[in-house]
Amino acid sequence: MSIARGAPLKAAGRVAALLLAVALHVAQAAPLAAGDTWQPVTLADAHDRPFTVGAELQTVVFTADKATSDLVAETLGPQAAERLRERGAVVVADIHAMPALVTRLFALPALRALPYPIGLAREAAQTADWPRSKGRITLIRLRGGRIEALQSLAGAAELRAALALQAP
Repeated sequence: MSIARGAPLKAAGRVAALLLAVALHVAQAAPLAAGDTWQPVTLADAHDRPFTVGAELQTVVFTADKATSDLVAETLGPQAAERLRERGAVVVADIHAMPALVTRLFALPALRALPYPIGLAREAAQTADWPRSKGRITLIRLRGGRIEALQSLAGAAELRAALALQAP
């Protein structure tokens, strides 16, 4: 029995191509959509404690840039923790693209000062399939472990209306 020269390399190349295709498929996961089952994710909060975004929640307020994160904090106000708790809601911020030095010196101290806990996505994969638009807040509505609706909110008035908050 003879083995053709280069056959092991060809087989290894096929395996590598297959693995690359699988990795690309996983990396390009479809964005979340209404009707999908919510997959709980555990992040860290601003104090490096576990922060689980579980299926028992009713609302996830998701920000992917500093401007929307600031807008959420300003809109929720000093009673934010109570307001979120009453509504079965949490806030999650995607900070994976922020430089480490900026995160450590500026962002984390500011996030620790917020009057509510905030989940931090520090790796792109943690929220890769969560919808986002620059300058907009994403609201993910959950019911019974499923995504009921997704909303893209432009400002404080829309966020107050979505969370049924009184205007200041």
